[in-house]
Amino acid sequence: MTGAARYTADIPLADATHAAIVHSTIANGRTVSIDTAAAEKAPGVVAVFTAALVRRLSRPRLTALLGPRAAPARGHVLLVGFGQVGFRLARSLRGRGVPVLAVERDPDAPCLRLARAAGIPVAIRRGEDRATLELLGIRQCAVVAAVTSDDLVNVEVGLAASERSPSTPVVLRLGDGEVAAETDSLLHLGKICDAHAIVADTLTYIDFDGSIMNKAEYLRDVTKTSYQADHLYDEGLQVVVYGNAAVVSGIYRETGTSKGKSYLHRVRFTDTWIRQNGVWRCAASQNTLIPNK
Repeated sequence: MTGAARYTADIPLADATHAAIVHSTIANGRTVSIDTAAAEKAPGVVAVFTAALVRRLSRPRLTALLGPRAAPARGHVLLVGFGQVGFRLARSLRGRGVPVLAVERDPDAPCLRLARAAGIPVAIRRGEDRATLELLGIRQCAVVAAVTSDDLVNVEVGLAASERSPSTPVVLRLGDGEVAAETDSLLHLGKICDAHAIVADTLTYIDFDGSIMNKAEYLRDVTKTSYQADHLYDEGLQVVVYGNAAVVSGIYRETGTSKGKSYLHRVRFTDTWIRQNGVWRCAASQNTLIPNK
């Protein structure tokens, strides 16, 4: 043993920066807050890192994030699908002060261009992917809402979410009544509220262009319409109840695009609802287009 050997720690490096780890002086104590101001002002200190900052810097990043660059980390609604339904739901939640983090697989989805103006962060990822759900805070979010236009994708999202975080509530958009029934009976993902149930089987729907649709035609038109709405404004409505019947009238204003052209529709509607076996159902709807001034 001559002591002549040199190790890596013995080699001086020019302009080297050294780290010092500071531990709590209280055994088994609970750190409530950390004030780094004094340490940052100390001579020779380049930076101060806390455990929370290190965790934030080292966690996976949302590299494809549209809208606000800061995504909510806790207590948010994880919204899978940013089409017309997803966008309207996100705006409604934001208007009620509920934080939203949306997920959309299609980077060319029409509503994505509205995300920044609406203050809605949108991650470009596949919402049914379990790793994506973990990255987007499935265990910290308040609820997962799968509202894509594909029923089977929404069911897949629900299954993945329930597997990763069984205690997190899941809301699924299911346009097909048979899919909703099978999901309820076979998968037991939660309480099913079938939108078809609020439309009477004998529905008569009169659109503002004069066309008449039955229930099947109306539900098909809602999901396959050529109108891509950007905003929907409710100008107020009135409800008058007559025992087991009710008349709902009001005006709404809608803006969007159709076949590449922008449109503005202001529509007056009158809906007739009936109560059958304790459930209110829409039996008739009349829509009139109000001319733009």
